[in-house]
Amino acid sequence: MQFLFAEHALDVERRELRRRDELIAIEPQVFDLLLYLVRNRDRVVSKDDLIEADGTPEQVQWFNDLQRTTTSPENAKN
Repeated sequence: MQFLFAEHALDVERRELRRRDELIAIEPQVFDLLLYLVRNRDRVVSKDDLIEADGTPEQVQWFNDLQRTTTSPENAKN
């Protein structure tokens, strides 16, 4: 199964993300997050939803790290 959006394809069986014909290297956790978000695209997904979906300690820590990185002032756009 593939999910297509903009110029991207998320291939579930191959666990690949492509832009046009170019393979985009992503970590397994990032793939899982994208897949979860795409499968739940009809609603707002909360942090609690993500933790409930895969509440392993490693996944929770990874999500917390991601949240810290994406909300840090250095990543803010002017």
